[in-house]
Amino acid sequence: MDAVTWVAAAVSLASAVATVVLGALFEQRRQRGVREEARRDTVGRYAEPLLQAATALRTRLAHAVERDLGGRLDRPAEGAANRYRHQRDVDYYLYDTLYRIGCYLGWSRVLHQEPRYLDVGSREHNRELMRLLGAVSAAITAETEDWTFQLWTGETWVLGDLMIDPHTSPGDPNRVISALRFHHEIRENPDFGRWFAPLIEDFGRFAADRNAGRLRLIQIHNALGELISFLDPYGSDTRSSFEPLPLDDPSPDTPPTSGEARGVGEPSQ
Repeated sequence: MDAVTWVAAAVSLASAVATVVLGALFEQRRQRGVREEARRDTVGRYAEPLLQAATALRTRLAHAVERDLGGRLDRPAEGAANRYRHQRDVDYYLYDTLYRIGCYLGWSRVLHQEPRYLDVGSREHNRELMRLLGAVSAAITAETEDWTFQLWTGETWVLGDLMIDPHTSPGDPNRVISALRFHHEIRENPDFGRWFAPLIEDFGRFAADRNAGRLRLIQIHNALGELISFLDPYGSDTRSSFEPLPLDDPSPDTPPTSGEARGVGEPSQ
C-alpha cells in the first residue's frame, strides 16, 4: 500500500471518528437541553403557583397593616342593610384571608414533600430558596410576647396538608384546593375547620386591637417579599413589586400596647 493510500485511509478514519465524536457531543448537548427544558417546565409548574400564593398573601397583609383591615372588620353597623353589608365584608375578608394563608402553606408543604421539584438551577439557588421559605416559616412560628397570628410548626404542616387536593398527584399544577372547595370544607367539615379556628380567633383580636399581631404580620409580609423577589427577580408580575414595611411602625389609629394588653374581641357576628 503506497503513501497516498495510507493518507487516504487515515483521513477517512479520522473523518469517521470525528463524525462519531461530534455526533455524540451534539446528542449529549441535545439531551442536556431536553433535560433542562423539562426541569424548567417542572419548576415553573411549582414556582409559579408558589409565587402567586406568596404574592396574594403579601398583598393582603399589606392591606391589613396599612389600610386598617382590622377596623373594617370591627366597624359597627346600624340598620339591617348596613349590618348585612358589614357581615358580607367580615365573611369575605376573613375567609379570603384564611384561604390565602392556606394556599401559601399548601404550596410550601408541597415543595417540602416533593423536594425533587426544588431544583431552581444551581445548588446556591436551591439553598437560597430553602432559606427564604424557612424565613417565612420562622416569622409565622416565632414565639413572642404577642402570640396573635402565631402558629406552631406542626400546625403549619397540618394546614398545608389540608390544603393539598388528595385527588392530585406530584407534578400536578393544581395541587392546592380551590377557593370554592376551601369555603365548603371550612364551613361544613369540623375536622378541617378546627385547624383554622385559632386564626379566626386571632382575627377577632386584631379587629379589637389594631396592634395585636401587627408586628408579626409585618415580619411575615417582609419575609414573603424577599421570597417573591427571588422567585420573580425581574418583576414580570407587577404585583411582585416589593417594599418592606417598617418594623417599628405602630397602627396609626391605636396607641401602642404592651405585650400584656392584647385584644380579646371576637369576630363580628
